Amino acid sequence: MGRHTFCTPVVTMAPPIPLRSACRFRAIFVSALQGQLLLDVNGTCLEVNPAALQVVGAKAADVIDVPLPLAPWFTGLPDAQRSVAHHLGAASTGNAVRFETETHLLDGRIGLLEVSITPASYADGAVGTLLCEMRDVTERRRSEDALREIGALTTIGRLSARVAHEINNPLAGIQNAFLLLADAVPQSHPHYLFLQAIDDEIQRIARVTRSLYETYQFEAPPDAPSNLALAVKDAVAFLDQVNRRRAVRITTELRGAPALVPVPDALLRQTLYNLVQNAVEASPVGGEVRLSITTEDDHCVIRVEDDGMRVPDHLRDLIFQPMSGERHANLRTGSMGIGLSLVHQSVQAIGGTVTLLNSTGHGATFVVRLPMTSVLQPLELARTAAGFQL
Repeated sequence: MGRHTFCTPVVTMAPPIPLRSACRFRAIFVSALQGQLLLDVNGTCLEVNPAALQVVGAKAADVIDVPLPLAPWFTGLPDAQRSVAHHLGAASTGNAVRFETETHLLDGRIGLLEVSITPASYADGAVGTLLCEMRDVTERRRSEDALREIGALTTIGRLSARVAHEINNPLAGIQNAFLLLADAVPQSHPHYLFLQAIDDEIQRIARVTRSLYETYQFEAPPDAPSNLALAVKDAVAFLDQVNRRRAVRITTELRGAPALVPVPDALLRQTLYNLVQNAVEASPVGGEVRLSITTEDDHCVIRVEDDGMRVPDHLRDLIFQPMSGERHANLRTGSMGIGLSLVHQSVQAIGGTVTLLNSTGHGATFVVRLPMTSVLQPLELARTAAGFQL
């Protein structure tokens, strides 16, 4: 008799529906392009996908069983931790939440994270788990801020042209009237020295209004260097007269300052005028503004210190933005917030820098660094100065 071999057929059975759903969920969860975390109702991390770990360069072991506010994204960021904890509390009661908060990034910077937390409830309505989704929106927000700044600069350009047109006509009348009065003032008059300062300022206003009117036309700066001591003397003398009622004393220290600075004279005067005037406006009545100029590492360094209020740390980035005076009363940018923005853009256009230093107590110091070499940048760079030519 022959031997018979019996083969038992292999039957492959489909997994139960709950298991298939779990596998599908895990596949979607792991492969998602945005960061996802599965949390328990108390906000402790149960699962995390690779996209979420990539934001900060963490490992799953650094996140699993860790409360979300204490997870690597928010370590050492108390404001972010409080925000996350607050929104977790709302989500645990059954409310979906969406918010933005600071986060650590892979390159060590502090970025911005968009976070949404959606509760998953049982049949009886009780919240069982929380699905947290996060995405790095740092670059997107920066792009949006840049677009808003461009929009503000465009608005300023249009407004400037209208303002310049309205100022030009009365300015011509003022200039003509001044020339008539100047001839009538004898040289023996105690205020005769101010005649030249007034005429210089009228001419400066005329140049500024003309450049504002011709917003996007650039004139190559002159090759002749500027007389620093004369510019300081004229600016301080003029601002002392303009701000007599405020009784703010302006002191100068020019030891170590260069005699000549290879920058346009109008730019130098505009920088001194705006920074000192801003400091005077920020100072209390009877206060003091200290203007000092030195030479450091082939740069002319201008420091303007005041006794006013400190600029809050979270508003420091706004101080040089146009129209920032409308955004917060403590920004100290003057009535429209254009002066400091104008200084910042113009100084940058010739290769210089403007920075704000807060003192430990009160007051602030603005530091301008102007290169002392042949500083004038190529025409293309200067044209980027937001349309502000001096």
